[in-house]
Amino acid sequence: MKLRIPLQIGQGCPESRRIPAMLKQQDRVPKKPDTVQFHSLAIQRVISSIREHLDESISLGKMAAVAYMSPFHFNRTFRRITGLPPRRFLSALRFEAATKKLLETDSSITDICLDVGYNSLGTFIRRFSDVLGISPKQLRRLRESSTNNLLKPLEKHPDNGIGNARPSVKGRIQAVSSFEGPIFVGLFPGPIPEGTPVACTVLFRPDNFVITGVPAGRYYVYALGLPWPQQMDDYFRYESALRGGGETVTVGGSAVACADIQLRAPLHTDPPIVLNLPVLLEKASLYGLNSESSSLSEEGFAGNGKSEVKHWRRHTMEEKQQAVERMKTCDNITALAHEYGIQRKLLYVWKYKIEGRPEILPETCVPERTEAVLRAG
Repeated sequence: MKLRIPLQIGQGCPESRRIPAMLKQQDRVPKKPDTVQFHSLAIQRVISSIREHLDESISLGKMAAVAYMSPFHFNRTFRRITGLPPRRFLSALRFEAATKKLLETDSSITDICLDVGYNSLGTFIRRFSDVLGISPKQLRRLRESSTNNLLKPLEKHPDNGIGNARPSVKGRIQAVSSFEGPIFVGLFPGPIPEGTPVACTVLFRPDNFVITGVPAGRYYVYALGLPWPQQMDDYFRYESALRGGGETVTVGGSAVACADIQLRAPLHTDPPIVLNLPVLLEKASLYGLNSESSSLSEEGFAGNGKSEVKHWRRHTMEEKQQAVERMKTCDNITALAHEYGIQRKLLYVWKYKIEGRPEILPETCVPERTEAVLRAG
């Protein structure tokens, strides 16, 4: 019986030359978690710190210091984990916090502006309106609106555009069996569900979806599942909503299929969702959904310029209906338009869209110079 005698280091064993190197390398390995987990925890720590100090001026250097990284390394790591640059993520957090304060507190808009880190009220209102489609004051009034008719028109079109010949994006939404509620699927120009999507659709259960009328371009696909909303505030409770997606699709002249989207619970590193779903649903109910599709897109504003689209989104349905009703007894349409911060012709656009018939504008019109008009400049 032969005994196998282990070779000593230096006796010709090939491994003998590796052992000292391995020991030295082991000494250099840091005693900390896996690098990916370490980076993820560092970014989570930064995001938590930002949420607690939104009222302060937060620089890239301060965020990097919280993560114990150099600014260059932090910027690259943050973008890899969250999908957004730190400053863009911070901006979305400010809008998210402002929306929550407007809906849940009675603080003044000026106080909220300062609480979320803006020093200029005008800058805050302008940027907030550009992203949410309505001003902070209008959002606060929106919470008093009824939610009864927001989803009802869409329930009549369960096929979600199947069979529509226009360029479209197709896919499938999957979710846990216990989830119940509307699911919003949208195409966004940037890597964050923010502002108005290029096109979107609504499902009432996890199923196949088709977004029609999509213009050519490259977009990010995001899905959002909300528990059944009982009041207007529920349409903005994105912290409890399921979400999924993030895949990019390139739309040309034919249908595009994207990968299945699995709805999941939110992660701490997910970018904030800054959407105004009630305005999108109002647009759907107003323009109507044809027999082929329940998808929504900017083509719903066909024939209108960017100004009409912009101001249509910034006013609630109740405001538009009230303005149209006041037109019937108002002797000074120009002054009425200035009350709503729009041009005179847009009131007639609203009237046409709400009442379903065109209103002929006088070819020659001398604006009434009332005190209200003079105050508006």
